[in-house]
Order: sequence, then structure tokens, then C-alpha cells
Amino acid sequence: MTERGAKVETIDTYDLGDLNSRLSFFLALLNLSTLFRPVVNLIQPLDVPEYGTIERGNGVQITFAEDCVVKTYPSSMPSDTIIRNLKNLHRQMKRHAVPNIVALRNTNMKKKHVKLAPIGQLSPPKTVSELLAALRDILQALVKLHSINLMHRDLRWENVLKYQGEGDKWFIIDFDDGAASPAAKTDHLKAKSQAPEILLDSPHSVEVRGFPLEDVKCLRSSG
Repeated sequence: MTERGAKVETIDTYDLGDLNSRLSFFLALLNLSTLFRPVVNLIQPLDVPEYGTIERGNGVQITFAEDCVVKTYPSSMPSDTIIRNLKNLHRQMKRHAVPNIVALRNTNMKKKHVKLAPIGQLSPPKTVSELLAALRDILQALVKLHSINLMHRDLRWENVLKYQGEGDKWFIIDFDDGAASPAAKTDHLKAKSQAPEILLDSPHSVEVRGFPLEDVKCLRSSG
């Protein structure tokens, strides 16, 4: 038992001052090294630039802290409006216990940033089983979201992350374009990943292209 309470078991001992013992030690290391590759193959990559920063195409900076994500908006974006909208949306979603969504930790108007948790893994489903599990979690969120007349409006695989260490479970992020239903059109979203009604001049609602598939139909595989 170590000072910190970890259990240690002695498998063998070697006298490195003795040639035969040294050779036996190197042989043991070689045997042990054969276990490394299978173990490495079992470890899934996090796909998270730990304590790093990435920048999206619109200039938004994403910084990964120890237990949250800090999202900072550039001066070219109406950060005050976005942050106020996020606070309102997340307040409602929390009150109504919308499942499988990112949580808003806190906001800072002066620094133009918000803190969100948990840190997810960008890992689009690779098998039919994973796809069904992801769609299950997405639909659970959307059903609840639409029942309180809220829309995400930018649902694509880049905005669906996998929980770390929780098996096949996914959650939705990035509610910057979220809105109450009905809502006016938005111009900056890409047409190929949106329901057509979102880009039209007339207001759209949760009934766009059927409930709640108007968001699910926008999902596009990166492959």
C-alpha cells in the first residue's frame, strides 16, 4: 500500500547489478510491451483540444477549460443580444428539464463570453446502433424543447456531441440561434443544413416540416 492508499502488488524482483537478472528484466519488459497495443486500442480519443482554443468560421472562439467550455464572441457579432437570448432559453430549458442539452454555467457581457458544460466529444455515429442511440437522445431533447415552443434552428452533427465516459449518449449544443416559436427568418445560417422555411421571409414555428423532424432532417453526416 502506498502513502496515498494505492494497492501495489510485487510480481517479481530483479537485481540490476547481475547480468542474468538484467537480461531477465529486459525480457520481462518486452513481454509487458505486448500488452500496450491492445490497451491503446481500447482507449477512445477525446477529440478535445485540452486547454486549447479553436476558432469557428464566424470568429467565435472556443476555449476548453478543465470542466467547461468558454465561448467568446467577436466584436463583429451582437454578443449582448446573443447572450441575453441564451440566458432566456437556458432558463426555460432548465425550468422544464429539457434532457440531453448543454448547460449554461454563467455569462459575462463585458468579456463577451459564456461558460458551458459538460465538455463533449465530437464523435458522429459510426454504426447503425450508435445512430439510433444518437437520434433517440436528440429526439428526446427536441420533443421536450418543442413542447415549450422553443426551437434550436441550427441542428447538425457539429452541434451534437457525445458525453464523455457515458457510453452511447449524445447531447445538443450551440443554442445561439435558438428562438421561441414562431420566429422570423435568419439570414446567416447555411441553406443546405436548414429546413427551407427557416430561410424564408415569413415566420416559422415548431411545425416546420413536421414535428419534431424539422430539426432532425437538418442533420448531415460529415462523411
